[in-house]
Amino acid sequence: NLRQGETLAMVPYADLINHSSFSGAYVDARETGDWLFKTGGEEVILYADRGYRKMEQVYISYGPKSNADLLLLYGFALERNPFNSVDVTVSIKP
Repeated sequence: NLRQGETLAMVPYADLINHSSFSGAYVDARETGDWLFKTGGEEVILYADRGYRKMEQVYISYGPKSNADLLLLYGFALERNPFNSVDVTVSIKP
């Protein structure tokens, strides 16, 4: 229920939207109806970050994730990822 805060949901076709680290578009949920009369239902909406031409692909950002996270969670890595990082462990022997 959206009134209780964040909710996980399965949203068919939303997982088909490709990722771009530079996109400001996002998917969100809200109650149906206008500001005065809520109907009690819920809907999922894709908010675009700009105007798109017909048949132009819309991207969303999966968040500021490193290539390791993208590969683990979504099965791909980016050639130029601004959020990529590498963990380095350094130790000093006594």
